[in-house]
Amino acid sequence: MRLAVLGILSICVAASIIWPVFLYPHLNLVELGLLNGAYLGLSILAAGIVIACWRVPALFRATTDPAELRTRWMMCAVLATGVTLPLFQVFKQIVLPARGFPFDVHIAMAERWMFGGRDAWEITHALFGGVWPTLVLDAAYAFWLPMMFLFPMVVSAAIHDVDARGRLIGTWVASWVIIGSIGAWLLGSAGPCYYNDLVGPNAGFLKLHAALQALDAQAQAYGLSIRALYFQDMLEATQAGTNLDFASGISAMPSMHVAMATLFAIAGFRRSRLLGGIFTVYALTIWVASVHLGWHYALDGVVGAAMMGALWSLSKPIARILAR
Repeated sequence: MRLAVLGILSICVAASIIWPVFLYPHLNLVELGLLNGAYLGLSILAAGIVIACWRVPALFRATTDPAELRTRWMMCAVLATGVTLPLFQVFKQIVLPARGFPFDVHIAMAERWMFGGRDAWEITHALFGGVWPTLVLDAAYAFWLPMMFLFPMVVSAAIHDVDARGRLIGTWVASWVIIGSIGAWLLGSAGPCYYNDLVGPNAGFLKLHAALQALDAQAQAYGLSIRALYFQDMLEATQAGTNLDFASGISAMPSMHVAMATLFAIAGFRRSRLLGGIFTVYALTIWVASVHLGWHYALDGVVGAAMMGALWSLSKPIARILAR
């Protein structure tokens, strides 16, 4: 029975990895294989990091699951990460560019109306416009990436409620499909940092870029830099390419950064109010950073957080149906 289940699971995983080739025959099989291998390898590494911390009492105490069951959860978390993220990258790099960015103009206009004729970034720069606050926001935004990668593995080990554990991992997977893919397609937008290059002229976002460049020049005096500017240039350089990259593609609305940070907070509250509060502050920080660094409009984060909250709420009745 176990071999049969393992065989069926292997077939499903293999099919999910190679299906883009049937839809897009021009894909380079070597690049696709390297992309999947890289993400699977990073998923295994993330699982190893979590397992190495297994005996940290504050994180893993009161575990009642048998070791074999916890191992199965960890394997499922690795597969969920190793399969979902490369498929998302295929969609974002191959499918999404054909959509274009029709909603930037409308989102930018709506935002200026909401903030009394100002862009949201003008407010964040008035509050946190110094070089050191900007560097802190930049670091917090960059730290999101390893947290996102580790999330399914940490949940499989640290969340003792099996129902909540399954809902959190399931919501993590569903968010990449519904928020990061379908939502990004329906609300196609590039974001403030790409507005002038990919949408049209906008004096306000030119000022944003100039302000970030000036802050970066100040940071370099201390041997530091605003890494967001480097990654923004990198993503734009690969946007028109035909090759599959490890991480590429441009989309703003809804914000997956804020959506995923919202899920961090939800998971945190499953352990304690303190941990949930800490991650709620982190989610708000990510929202501010996404605007401050030019990645997103403020509305992108609001929509992303709302969609993640809706997915989490829907996961409860879906989990009940699956349990039956």
